[in-house]
Amino acid sequence: MSAHLEKGKKNIANEDNSASALLPPVSSQLNLNSDQQQTKEVPKKGLSLTREQMVEAQDMFKTSNKVTRPEKALILGFMAGSRENPCPQNGPIVSIKLSEILETFQRLPQPNGIFIFKVLVTDKYFVMNYDTGQWKCVNTRNIETVPNDCG
Repeated sequence: MSAHLEKGKKNIANEDNSASALLPPVSSQLNLNSDQQQTKEVPKKGLSLTREQMVEAQDMFKTSNKVTRPEKALILGFMAGSRENPCPQNGPIVSIKLSEILETFQRLPQPNGIFIFKVLVTDKYFVMNYDTGQWKCVNTRNIETVPNDCG
Protein backbone atom coordinates (compact mmCIF):
# COMPACT_ATOMS: atom_id res chain seq x y z
CA MET A 1 0.00 0.00 0.00
CA SER A 2 2.82 2.45 0.80
CA ALA A 3 4.18 2.25 -2.78
CA HIS A 4 1.16 4.24 -3.92
CA LEU A 5 1.33 6.97 -1.28
CA GLU A 6 1.13 10.43 -2.74
CA LYS A 7 4.13 12.67 -2.34
CA GLY A 8 2.10 15.50 -0.77
CA LYS A 9 1.65 14.71 2.90
CA LYS A 10 -0.47 16.79 5.19
CA ASN A 11 0.96 16.99 8.70
CA ILE A 12 -2.05 16.95 11.01
CA ALA A 13 -0.57 16.53 14.48
CA ASN A 14 2.70 16.33 16.31
CA GLU A 15 3.26 14.90 19.77
CA ASP A 16 6.02 15.39 22.31
CA ASN A 17 6.34 19.14 21.71
CA SER A 18 7.02 20.22 18.14
CA ALA A 19 8.13 17.10 16.29
CA SER A 20 8.80 18.87 13.00
CA ALA A 21 11.20 21.26 14.76
CA LEU A 22 13.05 18.33 16.35
CA LEU A 23 13.37 16.13 13.29
CA PRO A 24 16.27 16.98 11.02
CA PRO A 25 15.74 17.10 7.27
CA VAL A 26 15.74 13.71 5.57
CA SER A 27 19.33 14.20 4.40
CA SER A 28 20.58 14.23 7.99
CA GLN A 29 18.68 11.14 9.09
CA LEU A 30 20.88 8.17 9.73
CA ASN A 31 21.83 6.06 6.73
CA LEU A 32 24.43 3.43 7.57
CA ASN A 33 26.07 1.63 4.66
CA SER A 34 27.35 -1.92 5.02
CA ASP A 35 30.89 -0.83 6.01
CA GLN A 36 29.53 1.37 8.79
CA GLN A 37 27.11 -1.34 9.91
CA GLN A 38 29.94 -3.75 10.59
CA THR A 39 31.90 -1.23 12.65
CA LYS A 40 28.85 -0.06 14.64
CA GLU A 41 27.98 -3.57 15.84
CA VAL A 42 31.26 -3.83 17.77
CA PRO A 43 30.43 -2.95 21.40
CA LYS A 44 32.29 -0.03 22.95
CA LYS A 45 34.24 -0.84 26.08
CA GLY A 46 33.27 0.96 29.25
CA LEU A 47 29.67 1.63 28.16
CA SER A 48 26.74 0.08 29.97
CA LEU A 49 23.06 0.74 30.44
CA THR A 50 21.36 1.10 33.79
CA ARG A 51 18.49 -1.24 34.52
CA GLU A 52 16.06 1.64 33.97
CA GLN A 53 17.62 2.42 30.57
CA MET A 54 17.48 -1.25 29.58
CA VAL A 55 13.77 -1.48 30.42
CA GLU A 56 13.12 1.76 28.51
CA ALA A 57 15.02 0.44 25.46
CA GLN A 58 13.17 -2.89 25.56
CA ASP A 59 9.81 -1.08 25.66
CA MET A 60 10.86 1.15 22.77
CA PHE A 61 12.09 -1.73 20.57
CA LYS A 62 9.11 -3.97 21.44
CA THR A 63 6.82 -1.91 19.19
CA SER A 64 9.38 -0.93 16.55
CA ASN A 65 8.97 -2.24 13.00
CA LYS A 66 11.41 -0.09 11.01
CA VAL A 67 14.64 0.09 13.03
CA THR A 68 17.56 -2.07 11.88
CA ARG A 69 19.99 -4.01 14.07
CA PRO A 70 22.87 -1.51 13.51
CA GLU A 71 20.51 1.36 14.34
CA LYS A 72 19.48 -0.41 17.56
CA ALA A 73 23.17 -0.77 18.44
CA LEU A 74 23.72 2.94 17.77
CA ILE A 75 20.72 3.89 19.94
CA LEU A 76 21.83 1.64 22.80
CA GLY A 77 25.37 3.02 22.57
CA PHE A 78 24.06 6.58 22.69
CA MET A 79 21.85 5.81 25.68
CA ALA A 80 24.91 4.29 27.41
CA GLY A 81 26.99 7.42 26.83
CA SER A 82 28.71 7.05 23.46
CA ARG A 83 28.95 10.41 21.69
CA GLU A 84 30.67 9.29 18.49
CA ASN A 85 28.48 10.73 15.71
CA PRO A 86 28.42 8.31 12.73
CA CYS A 87 27.59 11.13 10.28
CA PRO A 88 29.11 14.37 11.64
CA GLN A 89 28.83 15.99 8.19
CA ASN A 90 25.03 15.94 8.62
CA GLY A 91 25.04 17.83 11.90
CA PRO A 92 24.71 16.94 15.57
CA ILE A 93 21.07 15.76 15.48
CA VAL A 94 20.44 12.23 14.23
CA SER A 95 16.94 10.83 13.77
CA ILE A 96 16.20 7.11 13.47
CA LYS A 97 12.76 5.86 12.44
CA LEU A 98 11.59 3.27 14.95
CA SER A 99 8.13 2.45 13.65
CA GLU A 100 5.44 3.24 11.12
CA ILE A 101 1.76 2.46 11.62
CA LEU A 102 -0.78 2.81 8.80
CA GLU A 103 -4.46 3.18 9.68
CA THR A 104 -7.15 3.54 7.01
CA PHE A 105 -9.77 5.93 8.33
CA GLN A 106 -11.74 7.14 5.30
CA ARG A 107 -12.88 5.52 2.05
CA LEU A 108 -13.90 7.95 -0.68
CA PRO A 109 -15.80 6.65 -3.75
CA GLN A 110 -14.76 8.15 -7.10
CA PRO A 111 -17.04 8.65 -10.16
CA ASN A 112 -15.26 5.82 -12.00
CA GLY A 113 -16.18 3.33 -9.26
CA ILE A 114 -12.68 3.17 -7.73
CA PHE A 115 -12.17 4.08 -4.10
CA ILE A 116 -9.53 6.43 -2.71
CA PHE A 117 -8.42 5.73 0.85
CA LYS A 118 -7.25 8.27 3.41
CA VAL A 119 -4.57 6.73 5.59
CA LEU A 120 -3.24 8.04 8.88
CA VAL A 121 0.50 7.35 9.04
CA THR A 122 2.01 7.50 12.52
CA ASP A 123 5.81 7.46 12.60
CA LYS A 124 7.91 7.20 15.75
CA TYR A 125 11.50 8.50 15.72
CA PHE A 126 14.38 8.28 18.16
CA VAL A 127 16.13 11.67 18.03
CA MET A 128 19.68 12.02 19.40
CA ASN A 129 21.56 15.27 19.90
CA TYR A 130 25.30 14.55 19.88
CA ASP A 131 26.13 18.08 21.09
CA THR A 132 24.00 17.94 24.24
CA GLY A 133 23.79 14.17 24.82
CA GLN A 134 20.00 14.42 25.04
CA TRP A 135 17.54 12.13 23.27
CA LYS A 136 13.80 11.73 22.98
CA CYS A 137 11.15 9.79 21.11
CA VAL A 138 9.00 11.85 18.77
CA ASN A 139 5.73 10.86 17.10
CA THR A 140 4.51 12.43 13.86
CA ARG A 141 1.14 11.93 12.19
CA ASN A 142 0.41 12.54 8.52
CA ILE A 143 -2.61 11.97 6.31
CA GLU A 144 -1.82 10.33 2.98
CA THR A 145 -4.04 9.39 0.06
CA VAL A 146 -3.84 5.91 -1.40
CA PRO A 147 -5.63 4.84 -4.60
CA ASN A 148 -7.21 1.38 -4.66
CA ASP A 149 -5.79 -0.51 -7.64
CA CYS A 150 -7.66 -3.72 -6.87
CA GLY A 151 -10.44 -2.75 -9.21
